[in-house]
Amino acid sequence: MPGREFHGLDPTSNPAQGATERMKLLVKQGPGQKKLGASDYEAIKKTYFELVDKGPAHYMEAIHYLIDKYGIDASHALMSYDASIKGAYAITEGRAGDALIPVRFGPPCFNKYGDFGAISRAIAHELLHTKQKSVSQISGHDEREFLAYYDTLTRKDMPEVTDKATLKLFVAKALSYYAALSAENQAKYAGMKAVIDGIKAGLDGSKIKIKT
Repeated sequence: MPGREFHGLDPTSNPAQGATERMKLLVKQGPGQKKLGASDYEAIKKTYFELVDKGPAHYMEAIHYLIDKYGIDASHALMSYDASIKGAYAITEGRAGDALIPVRFGPPCFNKYGDFGAISRAIAHELLHTKQKSVSQISGHDEREFLAYYDTLTRKDMPEVTDKATLKLFVAKALSYYAALSAENQAKYAGMKAVIDGIKAGLDGSKIKIKT
């Protein structure tokens, strides 16, 4: 939206670079967050699904465990499990400016046969929406979704998405939301869009290939 700035960042004369830096600020992890590797991801996955295997009463315990291990900021989220959600990992509600934003996590987040990289990134995606609404107060749906899918596709602190169809879907959604942006926002986020174009062009394997 015209004139919107993410909180706490100095203005920049480079719109594309500025948008990327604002995004980094928005998804910034807490101080001292440990850098995770492949063995850490496997251990996290194991414990996550051990909690899930205990049944729905423990689903939110599993979500909180994942949030803690990845260092995700969930301080603006009001989280719950909703078994009725179909065809989506989760649904974020609320309005821009609300102090707490409701997030309902659906069954796909707890599918032990699902792509754990996609599950992890989808959870982070929804919690990013809570910061977009509560902290940055981004009111435009298309803008929020484009930024969140950019984060989903480019963050390097979570397991990769190994399912090619899921990765292609994330890319398609990001580009679709970008196409729906105003000309001003398209110009502001052109650098991010170029990164996503690069991921799309590199989809000749089954893993995310990020060049930034």
